[in-house]
Amino acid sequence: MNEKKPQKLKYILTELVSNARLSPGVPFSKHLKNGLVIQVSFGVKQYLLTLRRGMTIPSESEWKTVINNWPYPVSAMYQRHDSLSGGSYLSGFVPDRTGFQYHFELPTEEP
Repeated sequence: MNEKKPQKLKYILTELVSNARLSPGVPFSKHLKNGLVIQVSFGVKQYLLTLRRGMTIPSESEWKTVINNWPYPVSAMYQRHDSLSGGSYLSGFVPDRTGFQYHFELPTEEP
């Protein structure tokens, strides 16, 4: 029987952050089952995090959930933006890990 293990948010974010860090300026995104799209790109010492969902704006609690599951401890504020194609999205900058934060191991998916 070939069952796919459900992905955890922390693992999804770890993959997005790792890929973005390796390819600065290139956005990486993941579509979740609830319709939420998480997009991460890396710039100069910070990540741009964007949350969107079609024509419905993501909630503040969804932002907090994503930040609380970031691969290392952070805090980040968001701004609401209106898209030209309709709908709204949230985005904010998340700082890159500091030397201290490198003491926190990034999670890895267990086999």
